[in-house]
Amino acid sequence: VEIKLSKDGDIDSDILIYVQFRDKPRILLSTASGGEKTSLILLLLFSIYSVNKDTVFILDEVDAHMDLRVVDNIAEIIKAQRKYSQVILVTLPGHDSMINIADIVIPVTYSRQSSRVFPIKKELLDKAGGM
Repeated sequence: VEIKLSKDGDIDSDILIYVQFRDKPRILLSTASGGEKTSLILLLLFSIYSVNKDTVFILDEVDAHMDLRVVDNIAEIIKAQRKYSQVILVTLPGHDSMINIADIVIPVTYSRQSSRVFPIKKELLDKAGGM
């Protein structure tokens, strides 16, 4: 990440934030995709809170509206953070990389104006061949 003023020495000028993702050229943050911005924000939050090892993160569909490649990357970020914090994650069906990093999966269905919860231990999913 590189931060600089749009006009050198002019503190009233715009702030430009450049980022570079793995295997990609450096770009302005404003031109990054939604998935790239989400990845960057998660990394920033996790790094800020890494000094406190008792942090609990509740992430609600951070992987919504993303292609599966980006979902895989975000799953890796969250998986790495689990060493230091607890993570409660709400994700979408079909996002197997998010489901596969879980210790416990709690499927929820909604029909006829009510929700049903079905807690499943990860070990059972692994034995059944995953999701």
